[in-house]
Order: sequence, then structure tokens, then C-alpha cells
Amino acid sequence: MRRWGLVLALLLSVGINLGLFAVIAVRRLAPRPLPGAEAGLPPRPVLAGDPIARLTRLANFLELEGEERRRFIDLQLSFYQETLKLRAEMGEVNRELRREITSREPDPQRIDRLLERSSRIHLGLERALAGNVLQSRELLDARQERRYMRLLGRLRPAGPLGLFSDRPPRPGPRQQERMERRFPPPGEEGEPEPPL
Repeated sequence: MRRWGLVLALLLSVGINLGLFAVIAVRRLAPRPLPGAEAGLPPRPVLAGDPIARLTRLANFLELEGEERRRFIDLQLSFYQETLKLRAEMGEVNRELRREITSREPDPQRIDRLLERSSRIHLGLERALAGNVLQSRELLDARQERRYMRLLGRLRPAGPLGLFSDRPPRPGPRQQERMERRFPPPGEEGEPEPPL
């Protein structure tokens, strides 16, 4: 009788431990609520940063005011919205490509089609970026343009889901020298760092 009691106690202990591990695993793997959901607000998607706030900081950094400020922010917001769909599509193509490449029997023709689609999307993103930079430069005076170009020179490509990354740049010495020659740093006025 005593032996069976010990076995029963051991089984109960193992069962309780497994239950605790299951609860911990479920809590860790459960999806987190989106921002706003806990306050009873409709959940909003999580973005790398609020584009309006980032564009406002950029306009402040460039010291834009009045009509030029409004036009610059409108242009940047339009660019963001135009490329949002392309960036999402690029992410989906990249996921499909990874799935196809790692499948048991990859289809070379499908891989080629996905690569062509990825190239077309990337070209669309690059064209949109080039057009945006050219239009933005037309809105700025010489000092603002210099600051804007120095900021762009500090950014680097982020990969398939974003056009630029705001991680700290690591320019090489030649790249830094070229940027300083093209867009010299300010003189004695002590210009602030760009808003990254």
C-alpha cells in the first residue's frame, strides 16, 4: 500500500510540474495585445515609428516653416504611403522565395519568377526614393538642402522591408570624406545632430 502511495504522489508531482510548464509556455507564446487595446481603444499596427512624428522632427531639424514646411511634410508623407505597399509586397516576396528555396523540391522557374518580381519591386522603391529626394531638394534653400543631404548620407539601406535604417551609421573614411566635401559641416554655428 505504501509503495502505491509513493508512486501516486510521484505521478501527481510530475503532472503538476508539467501543468506549470504548460502554463508558462502558453503565456510566453501567446500573442501580445497591440498598443491601445489595453485602454479599450481599437488596436493600431506597430510601426517602426509614427511617420507624422518623425516627419515633424525632420521638418524641425531642417528649420522649415510655413508653406514650405507643409509642402515638405506632405511630400514625405505621400512618399511613405506610396512605398508602404511596395515594402509590404517586397517582404511577402522574400518570404515566398525563402520558402521555395528551402522546400524539399524547389521549383527553379518559380524561384526565377519570384526573383524577377523582387527586382521590379526594388526598382519601384528606388525610383520612388530618387524622385522623393529630388522633389525634396527643390523645396529647400541651400542650408536646408545641405543638412538634408548630410542626413541622407548618414542613413543606410535597411533591407527588404524599409528604405532606410535609422541605426547609427558606420561610414568608411572615404565615404565620410566625400560627404564632407560635398556637404561641408557648418562653421562656427554648431549645427545640431540630425534627428534619427
